[in-house]
Amino acid sequence: MGLEPSRTAFLTDLMATFASNPAYTAAHGTDTDMVIESNPVHGTWGMGSNRIEYSAALKAVEADRTVCFWEQLKDGSEYALSGKKGSGSKAGSAVGPGSSSWEWGYGTQLAHVEEVAHRHGFTVKVVLARHSATW
Repeated sequence: MGLEPSRTAFLTDLMATFASNPAYTAAHGTDTDMVIESNPVHGTWGMGSNRIEYSAALKAVEADRTVCFWEQLKDGSEYALSGKKGSGSKAGSAVGPGSSSWEWGYGTQLAHVEEVAHRHGFTVKVVLARHSATW
């Protein structure tokens, strides 16, 4: 017996997926269905500090069974990498307490979104601009 193929069921399942890892925060967005955030690197060394921020937004369009997914990885110097499927997807070590089952790597979050979307009958479309993943 499969899960109910609805937008609400998909978003609930995806929220639970990201809630299972304390390295992520996932919440309903004000202009999008969901926002996902993480700080995979946040450290201070003798020569300064380093902070990497990951953010993603998505909207699920039930009429055409599509999830529009946007993601961005930004370092402290305001350099950003976003949007291309598989970009920098080499997995690194796990992040945060309790995250032993997740490897952090740019692209692994997309894999989780695709897995949940597939279970609910949605396809994922990676978009290059955040506004394409908003209402």
